[in-house]
Amino acid sequence: MAVAKLGRTLAHYQWGGPGAISKLFGWGEPEEPEAEWWLGVHPLRPSTIAADGKPLADWLQRHGGVGELPYLFKVLAPSMPLSLQVHPSTDQATEGFDREVRRRMDLDDPLRLYKDPSAKPELVVALEGGFSALAGVRAVEDVVASLTELDPDGNSVIGAFRQRVKSDGLDSTVRWLLSGGDDVAELVSALEDHRDTNDTLRRLSEHFPGDPGVAVGLLLHRVDLHHGEGLFVDAGVPHAYLEGYAVELMAPSDNVLRGGLTQKHVDVESFLDVADFTPADVPWLHPVERDGVSQYEPAGQGFGLSRVRGEEIHATATLTGPSIFLCTAGSFQLRGSRGSRTTQRGEAWVASHSESPITVEGSGELWWAGPR
Repeated sequence: MAVAKLGRTLAHYQWGGPGAISKLFGWGEPEEPEAEWWLGVHPLRPSTIAADGKPLADWLQRHGGVGELPYLFKVLAPSMPLSLQVHPSTDQATEGFDREVRRRMDLDDPLRLYKDPSAKPELVVALEGGFSALAGVRAVEDVVASLTELDPDGNSVIGAFRQRVKSDGLDSTVRWLLSGGDDVAELVSALEDHRDTNDTLRRLSEHFPGDPGVAVGLLLHRVDLHHGEGLFVDAGVPHAYLEGYAVELMAPSDNVLRGGLTQKHVDVESFLDVADFTPADVPWLHPVERDGVSQYEPAGQGFGLSRVRGEEIHATATLTGPSIFLCTAGSFQLRGSRGSRTTQRGEAWVASHSESPITVEGSGELWWAGPR
């Protein structure tokens, strides 16, 4: 059967909780930070086959003739804000990548912004326990209302900030905030005095005191996702993931432009060139229910995520290319055209297109990612 179990390719970034992913899946309780589990063939952290440690790309080549995937699948476990960031469009990524190639910048140069010539649209769906994020730009009147709650009299620097938002708009306001300066520092300090009454201010200022991104965070939608709720973050959408557990599916790119709230390299001008601070609704991604399967499929992106959850599940996974299955609770049988495998909580498996359709039977929660 062209199905294989994948190894545990973890990213130990400092923003991950101590042993967070191991504890989520019952692997143990290590103290080392665990931020992400990567499932794919991205060269930065490629998956391996659990049985022999060989690259997933080699397995895909043997069982389909192509060693690449049009997506990267992850488990996220931030215990603190990641960064204020944005992803480029394909045209922006191609231009930026070519520019840095001409400058002969190494791929591992910490100042390099574009690691590949690809866009990085991504969807994120909360796991058990929920997931908190800032995503997309709020309406000016909503921002003004929030600032009024912090400073009803409007006689402080917060009142002046509120007036700037009303008169100049959000794009101009963000450019002023990220320019820094004494007046911005005074504003951020005043906002941080209200952290006990505003959870977003509390989370951001706890880890990045004095960062102008603390103020920018108030301009974005605060979204607290419940289990199974999702967002789709397209090119240009400013966002910052805060805390919790989630699965994430994206194009196989590592292009991230940061504007603050991080110890990594920040390039304000590049961030502002790509970020779109036009007010918009929360970028929800609502699943479509088909035959007992919840399908998260952002239009036109070339990838999608499916999920089943409950007792005595009997569903069908129709694969349109190599797909990755992830069991986050319980146990399931995966029955393909040439046999079956059992997957349990904390296991990930790759399945060849040749096994389609795969019958899924069991109880708990199972996800599968693949091309669409």
